Amino acid sequence: MFITRAVFDRLDGFRSGVAEDRGWGHRAFALGYCWTYAPEARVSHLARHDWPDLLRKSRRHTDEFYMTEMENSCGRFRWILRNWIVLVSPFMLAMKVLRSDKLDRPDLRVRALGIPFRIRFWRFVQGHRVLFRGPSVRMPAKVRLWCKAFRDEETPR
Repeated sequence: MFITRAVFDRLDGFRSGVAEDRGWGHRAFALGYCWTYAPEARVSHLARHDWPDLLRKSRRHTDEFYMTEMENSCGRFRWILRNWIVLVSPFMLAMKVLRSDKLDRPDLRVRALGIPFRIRFWRFVQGHRVLFRGPSVRMPAKVRLWCKAFRDEETPR
């Protein structure tokens, strides 16, 4: 995403603790900005080389997405639905992996399938942990108040 400083300032920058690239994009769109594709742009992205790196990234994303969803009125329902979709999503990827001509040995195919199944299962479990225990990072005040109000409504009197 490339923007001018004026646009960034108009959108009040980024908020911490939520999936801000997504939230920022929604705010930009609401103000009339649109996405365009720049084929000449080149971007590099930090690779995760081992399981602990993948888990750290996934834990952070899970917490951020949870807090973003809790800002919506149907956030809990959408969060539960999202977690079940995450669990079944590797099955859709499996056909692509099994048909790939870049993987010429069965052991490579099994390893290539194992990674998305493992990380998505972990995300499914972590998503339910966050749902029942709360995120491991501090939520913005608006989200904390909304979550408290939601829990208070569910508490029997």
